Amino acid sequence: SESGDARRLLKTCDRHGLPCWVLAKREAENYLPRVLLRARPNVHAEHAGTERARIVDARERLSNEQKDFFDMKRGFPETPTPIEEDLFADLPDDDRETLAKGFGRNVHECWSVWHVREVRNELLARGRGDIEHGIELIRQEL
Repeated sequence: SESGDARRLLKTCDRHGLPCWVLAKREAENYLPRVLLRARPNVHAEHAGTERARIVDARERLSNEQKDFFDMKRGFPETPTPIEEDLFADLPDDDRETLAKGFGRNVHECWSVWHVREVRNELLARGRGDIEHGIELIRQEL
């Protein structure tokens, strides 16, 4: 569900008759498909070679709901919220440790790797309808 900030933004836009699209996932990086995470050579200095493959594989083992909520940049907080505790309660310790620090603050650079063929299909699959919804909102405004 959306944050308090998102709800306030929706109400403000509605009050002024403006279209508003709140992403269904935590951040834009949560839409990143596996193929882009694997293709980016230097997402974060500590995630080179096999380490990068390990963190991408650990993320792939998350449920869709966990992938949508996971903080791709920072990983897991020192003190998780009750929602985070509940959502990630069944996460194996190895995956929790691998994902603990996230992908780093430059993970958004993965979006620049568009030459990979599988991107479109994986992006649409990760979006689970949210991207199509946003495109439809844009079309309504044009």
